[in-house]
Amino acid sequence: MVSVCSFWHGIKWCIACVPKSLKLSTVQTLIAVSIKGPDSAVVENSDLVLECHLTVSSPSLAGVTWFKNGQPLTTDGLYDRPLSIEWETQRAADGQTVFTSKLTIQQTTLDENGIYVCRSESGQVAHVQIEIIPGKKDPGMT
Repeated sequence: MVSVCSFWHGIKWCIACVPKSLKLSTVQTLIAVSIKGPDSAVVENSDLVLECHLTVSSPSLAGVTWFKNGQPLTTDGLYDRPLSIEWETQRAADGQTVFTSKLTIQQTTLDENGIYVCRSESGQVAHVQIEIIPGKKDPGMT
């Protein structure tokens, strides 16, 4: 069998030649992945909000997993801080799908310092280094 593949408008097209037959198949592809975080350090006890944006050729590829320092972040209570993960899917005018996943960690502590990664279902990643800086002490606290 001989296969020839090329990209056309963000879609990988493959032709596989098999004796006495010709097959044409498409493989949906991830076009872009990016992550957006704060422009500067995050002050302790404030919320950390990160957004991961995927541009894909098919809605079936829209999905990400979040990691902090290599460990998966989930909303099942295994992480010791209040966090939420929300997502939204939009169809662009060119037919591509834009998927946004928003990770929010509430009331950050200095333990939230680290490298945050969003990984697409196809394995592509984007990352951001987050620095948490000490907040001011409440004068009423002892």
